[in-house]
Amino acid sequence: MENTLDLEYLLGVVRRRWAHFVLPALVLSAIVAVIAVVLPPVYVSTARILVESPQIPAEFVRSSFTEVADQRIRVIEQRIMTRSNLLEITRKFDLATGELAGHSSSQIVDFMRARIAIEPEQAEGRSSRGVVTIGFTVSFEHEDPNVAARIAGELVTLILAEDARTRRTRIDDTTEFLEKEAQRLEQELKTMEAQVAEFRSANRDAMPDRQPFLIMELGRLRDRATEVDDEIRASEGDHGFDGAGLKADPLLTQLQALNRELLDISAVYSESHPKRKTLVSRMNVLTDKIAERNLSGSGGSSGVGETEEHDIAGREASAELSGPDPVRAERRRELAAEKQAVNEAIERISQNIARAPEVELGLDALSRRLESSKAKLAEIWSKHAEARIGERLDASQKGERFDLIEQPTVPTEPVRPNRFKILAIGLFFAFGTGGAAFVVPELLDRSLRSPLQLQSRLNIRPLIVVPYIVTAEERRRTIRWRILAFILLCVCGAATVAAFHYFYMPLDIFMEKVINRFST
Repeated sequence: MENTLDLEYLLGVVRRRWAHFVLPALVLSAIVAVIAVVLPPVYVSTARILVESPQIPAEFVRSSFTEVADQRIRVIEQRIMTRSNLLEITRKFDLATGELAGHSSSQIVDFMRARIAIEPEQAEGRSSRGVVTIGFTVSFEHEDPNVAARIAGELVTLILAEDARTRRTRIDDTTEFLEKEAQRLEQELKTMEAQVAEFRSANRDAMPDRQPFLIMELGRLRDRATEVDDEIRASEGDHGFDGAGLKADPLLTQLQALNRELLDISAVYSESHPKRKTLVSRMNVLTDKIAERNLSGSGGSSGVGETEEHDIAGREASAELSGPDPVRAERRRELAAEKQAVNEAIERISQNIARAPEVELGLDALSRRLESSKAKLAEIWSKHAEARIGERLDASQKGERFDLIEQPTVPTEPVRPNRFKILAIGLFFAFGTGGAAFVVPELLDRSLRSPLQLQSRLNIRPLIVVPYIVTAEERRRTIRWRILAFILLCVCGAATVAAFHYFYMPLDIFMEKVINRFST
């Protein structure tokens, strides 16, 4: 009894709710089918370019173009994807006057960029520079397979031309820069050589390589100065007397000579130098001897003094009678002039010797700058020679380059849409929606429609079940609703077909596409 009642209940639900399932399922299935058929096919034409390694190892010849392949690909991609290039491609293949007619230039550029794909192909493993890029693909997608192949070929031509232009420009710029840098360094080297020559000329007497000669010359001049002093003293006295007729004191004469020698070496040696200390010690000894002699000779010398005074007076008288000797006077003048010249030479040489360390430092600084400039110039010319070799390497196509290994061809199968997948998902969604429209209203309906529902809710077991009696008015109302629903469905279908024909695609073209699609 209960199973019979349950089965009758389910049959009643189906009778009441079948339209809730059928209508959404049919409408959504029809819409999905139309979408799966109407969606235009998209074809992709692809070209493959290989990044060919240099044919000559880098250990022997290095190319001037050393940019990483992946970076080169990205740079070239940015250059060919410029607004001007993309608009030129659309004009060349009449896309701007065809399917893109009426679109703004920005929309056309966005359309082209969305359909161009440049993807690097990387090898497994890593090198010292990271992931190795061995090639890349260039693709273009379009609804027309011929247009896709032609534009993909145009993109490949642009990429190869841009790569060749970039390599040539980079190599030429490198060579030109090295040549200009070498010319600048050569001019700088000439200027520095002139500075060194000028510095040597201005300080030729104080150059480090002349120091041994200057020291020897200084010693010779000092010896000559001593000789001149001795000659002057000899010329000023006669038989042991000075120019006034007085007998010359040998201790004083020796002390004066040591004093003059000390003055000469003071410009060269410091106070702590052994030679200077020796002269000072000798002068101190002579000074002490003169002082002791003067103290000891002050008393008990009257007889000797009278004899000396008598001799001096005799010589003075003799000198007064004889008069001055003109030859001796001329000799004394010559000796005085020679002494002055020798002292000036000693002073000049002493100054040059004193300036020698400073001149040596300045010359070393200029020499270091000169050698540095020579080294830089040699390095620049070496790099220039390498750049020339790299230029010939690139001209002979022996370096790293892009090689087209697969031409773009006209595709025969679209890459999308996947019509079967769209239809399967659409039908699943349509029947799921119909099932939900069938089950959910029944679950939300709280009215009593079976004896079991009555017994479970009111806890009353019915003795007899009287079926629902449909009146004639209810039958007429049901018929009217069905007729109205059918008319409404027909009107909606006709409106949908009209809208599809006038606003999307004429029906004859649509049917032709459907026939072509299923015939291939």
